[in-house]
Amino acid sequence: MNKIYYLVLLGLLFSNFNISTIPVSADSDVIIRLQAGDDLKFNQTEITVPLGVKVTVIVEAKGAFHTFTLDDDSIKNDDGDLVNLQIKQNNVANVSFTAPTEEREVRFYCVPHQASGMEGIIKFTDNTKEAPVSIFPLFIGLLSLMIIKNKFN
Repeated sequence: MNKIYYLVLLGLLFSNFNISTIPVSADSDVIIRLQAGDDLKFNQTEITVPLGVKVTVIVEAKGAFHTFTLDDDSIKNDDGDLVNLQIKQNNVANVSFTAPTEEREVRFYCVPHQASGMEGIIKFTDNTKEAPVSIFPLFIGLLSLMIIKNKFN
């Protein structure tokens, strides 16, 4: 009977059972790749970024001149200016800035196409909070144990 418990324990170990907190280091860089399409939309409209990290936004402008502008005067690029990246038609450009240290949502948009709905939201959040816990592997392990125990009793 002890062999069965060891087999179930091994199954649990190899089932990706993870209930730990997954912190994101504030020293890590975040790279956001956006496409500003000729359909006057960004390919991503909701982006989540950890607090306090260095962020680099790379924007590819397809079909027209576009901008990547943050609607928050407190966030400055690495040169100390407002984040208002201008991207020539069919080119790629990038801008870097440091994410705020307090949770908030900041709107980004394309200045010439804002009226067409070319905008999105960046959510600056505390990623050191606990990750959601998956109990599915534990459930499968316990169910297997019950089946095995009933089969051999």
